[in-house]
Amino acid sequence: MTLYIVLHHKDAKQAWANEWDKGSNSIIKTITTDTKVANLCLQAAANHEMVFVHRCTHGEIKSSICCKALVDNVSKSRRNRYIVKFKNQEEISQRPEHTPQIGENCYVL
Repeated sequence: MTLYIVLHHKDAKQAWANEWDKGSNSIIKTITTDTKVANLCLQAAANHEMVFVHRCTHGEIKSSICCKALVDNVSKSRRNRYIVKFKNQEEISQRPEHTPQIGENCYVL
């Protein structure tokens, strides 16, 4: 299982409160997410698997798999919302193999 989380570019309008590294357009620090993604992140953490970030197209910046990271921890913030904190992030730039549909916030390949 390889988990890909789908995020908007940090300069795009954000539906969720995500924290990107201030010195990079590609490194994610934390995300706010739903139960489904939180549970998949917990599963990846338990298996010591890297999670990949699919950053969506923004303006002339094409979508890419922009980084990979390990899940540091997952905590509940409020009803049906979770904070996922990442560690050991590595910037990458890969062409995505999958095009997410509107509203699709993760996928597994």
